[in-house]
Amino acid sequence: MATVSDGVTLVRERINELTAAHWTDNQLKRWLNEGCRDFTRRTLCVLDRFTIDITADVNEYSLTSATTIANLLSAVTGINASHILRIDRVEWLPGDDRVVPLSPVDYDSMDALWGSYQDSNSGDPAVYTTWGNPPFIALKIYPAPSITSDLRIFCRRLSRPISTSDTTQVVDVPEGWEDAVWDYTAYRALQNDHDPAWQQYFSSYESRVLQGIDSINDYTRAQEGLVPDGIFGAPAWLVYPGYD
Repeated sequence: MATVSDGVTLVRERINELTAAHWTDNQLKRWLNEGCRDFTRRTLCVLDRFTIDITADVNEYSLTSATTIANLLSAVTGINASHILRIDRVEWLPGDDRVVPLSPVDYDSMDALWGSYQDSNSGDPAVYTTWGNPPFIALKIYPAPSITSDLRIFCRRLSRPISTSDTTQVVDVPEGWEDAVWDYTAYRALQNDHDPAWQQYFSSYESRVLQGIDSINDYTRAQEGLVPDGIFGAPAWLVYPGYD
């Protein structure tokens, strides 16, 4: 995995300044951070998961507080609720060794399930919906749990902020895609200097972003294409009529 120090070195090779003169290391680190955030926001390439405690008979939970996701299973420091970009999956953990996946439902479509009693029914949660834009995401499950338990939430998030003091920190983008961030940083540095060569690195960066989006979508689609059938997977088109 590439570190911040690796990034600074490789960017300096791109901008033909092997030792700090025109651009300081801290400038490059700030642009590295920008590049990581932009790349992970646009490609949704960083996946994570965390758990939250839920209370009996309570069906709505805010995901906006830092303490809510303090227990990220990846144990990545520097991540808080503002880094959540999208909720992909929610599992209910009732504490009896079961893992119950909840089905995602559009908020308006929930009316067909809860009718006029969205806050009064309790039992085993079966579906979930979200409301709001990152980082102000509210998660609502139905029915409300009848017992105190946990939710495990799978999400896409922004990259971990880059520290200007810790050069050993690992750059928080998927391995093999770090060169996109190096190109972004070179483009920002050269643009700052009014050097027309910035366009070359900008073009290269945008190309890598599009490749990243395609790769993430292809991977996700491949996972959706198999439906459990015993211990093997059956193609979704064989199981679900009309699957496209």
